Amino acid sequence: MREREEEVPGGKMTEDNKLKEETEVVDEVDATHKAERSLVEDEAAVAQEEQPLTAVAEEPPSKKSFDDLLVVLGEFGRYQRRVYFFLFLPTIFSAMHKLAWVFLGAQADHRCLLPEEDPEEADYALGEEQRDRFVWNNGTMDQCLYLAAAGTREERECDHGYAYDR
Repeated sequence: MREREEEVPGGKMTEDNKLKEETEVVDEVDATHKAERSLVEDEAAVAQEEQPLTAVAEEPPSKKSFDDLLVVLGEFGRYQRRVYFFLFLPTIFSAMHKLAWVFLGAQADHRCLLPEEDPEEADYALGEEQRDRFVWNNGTMDQCLYLAAAGTREERECDHGYAYDR
């Protein structure tokens, strides 16, 4: 194999010499980079040695909380107010409906008002003579029926009003 010669100022250069020269340049660059790296590492080691030793370790990166996320995204804005309002409307009517049951669903104890009783003076409690005037089912007084006269079986519906337990 013939070596190729090139004209170089100051003499002739063969390919082998050229390769050697390039290798030397690459080696010099590598050595420079290694020296720079070791210098940076030495500076970091010196800086670390100069710091006083403490028992506190470096804190790990903190986790973001939901509140931090809200600050980034934006807090209670126009859209949130609108959604809240439209979700709140059915709740108002539902609450009124549920609360009405407290007043409308309860059934107060009551009995028929007898024809001879005064509505202003009537009391829910019965005297002995009045007990015989009411219809009894299994020990419970029927609240909407009374007997026409004591000792008879003629039942009548309440047409004079009711007496309520106060």
